[in-house]
Amino acid sequence: MVLVMSGQPTLKSHDVVVVCQIAIWPEKSWTYDKIGKSLRLSASEICNVLKRAKRAKLVTRTDEEVIVDRSHLFDFIVHGVPTAFFPHRTEVVKGVPTAMYSPLWRGRFASERDILVVWPYSKGKEMGEGLLPLFPAAPLVCPQNETLYNLLAAIDILRIGKQREKDAAISTIAGILSVAPAV
Repeated sequence: MVLVMSGQPTLKSHDVVVVCQIAIWPEKSWTYDKIGKSLRLSASEICNVLKRAKRAKLVTRTDEEVIVDRSHLFDFIVHGVPTAFFPHRTEVVKGVPTAMYSPLWRGRFASERDILVVWPYSKGKEMGEGLLPLFPAAPLVCPQNETLYNLLAAIDILRIGKQREKDAAISTIAGILSVAPAV
């Protein structure tokens, strides 16, 4: 019997976020349930994400652990994510600041007269041009997870920023993921 697939399997944008969360998890003893709860996803969805991530070579799996290939993840974030998950902007909405308007970057690149860029969220405290996040629950989970927030904001800079901003974001992403950026 020949198995015919209906289409090319692909990563979903939230797969990148899940793999990032595992890469920055503060202890080695993470579980599917812990990662799922931290991202408001089910443990079964985490399992599905890791299957896709393994096929994409973002992780390797042994009988006992999942290992993030940080170098490959970094390369995919820098070179693949901005194209594969291109930015989708919306009208001015309430939300959570991202990219160069997030707390990590706001004083560095943004001026006071700029219109903020935010992840749309009805309970957000800032108004700005909406940018759909890689992960729908980002506005909910990032305020409680500063490292993930900084990482996703830096990834958004790669999606919408100017070259000088992108260069700084690449260095920040490399630092968060503990990889050496290619020169």
